[in-house]
Amino acid sequence: MPCLDKPYRVFFCVYASSQRIPGCMKFEGYKISGVKVVNIMEENAEAIEKMVNQAIGEVYRQKLKILDIQTTGDNMILVLGKKS
Repeated sequence: MPCLDKPYRVFFCVYASSQRIPGCMKFEGYKISGVKVVNIMEENAEAIEKMVNQAIGEVYRQKLKILDIQTTGDNMILVLGKKS
């Protein structure tokens, strides 16, 4: 998949993903408001689950929606947004 292998290019991917990358979620009707990155490198499954659940809780407390989840070898990237 193009451009998904480097976290610093995630903003380009989010913009382009609904048009160019098959299987990505559509962002119609939503405004992208941020990205949350969870570092999962060298963690066991239980620790990753705890970190991701905590990140999801923080997102919902901020009244945001998770529009997409992308992963690299080291990170999990949550694309956040609100209804436009």
